[in-house]
Amino acid sequence: RVYAIENSEAMIVVPDAARGAAEVPFLFDYVGQKVSLARKATCTISTDPQAIILDVAIPLKSAYRPAGLNQRDGVIWNDDRIEIFLQPNGAGSVYQYIINGVGALYDSRDSNKSWNGAPECTVTVNADNWHVQARIPFAEIGFDPAKGDIIRGNVAVVSNEPGNAFCLTWVRLPLNFADVAAFGVFKLSASMPYVK
Repeated sequence: RVYAIENSEAMIVVPDAARGAAEVPFLFDYVGQKVSLARKATCTISTDPQAIILDVAIPLKSAYRPAGLNQRDGVIWNDDRIEIFLQPNGAGSVYQYIINGVGALYDSRDSNKSWNGAPECTVTVNADNWHVQARIPFAEIGFDPAKGDIIRGNVAVVSNEPGNAFCLTWVRLPLNFADVAAFGVFKLSASMPYVK
């Protein structure tokens, strides 16, 4: 597990799938305040030869079950959800994926929701957490790992559970989840990690 925060930018080193996964720490709330939760949501990132894979676990403290609209590209950004923002090679188009607690998907490229990707997403609900896995093909976001190893982005999680509601992100945000200037960096490399 490797991570560091410096000047509001987190550098996460993502090893290949055979070597494990890097953990993305959810350190900030929506208004940029550092948080400390007894049971933090967790996110690990790994890769396979064709995709980046994000696994997010969100704690539940009661019999609450995540709810939400079950509609592709619907208004799911008020639901229990995770949000993923990716900017391949640190420049150009920004891809957004929102997966809510019932498995509905909202995706866009450069805020254009008519663009549809084909990520593989699964949602499972257990007694003490709910879990989202998203496998996003490199080709879908225009990323070629043979030509670069940097993807800028952000990962956020929102829980509406009564008494356990939170909205967390892994980078300090001056504006919102999609604030490109605040994006952290995923470095996909089998070489030694570094911190920017």
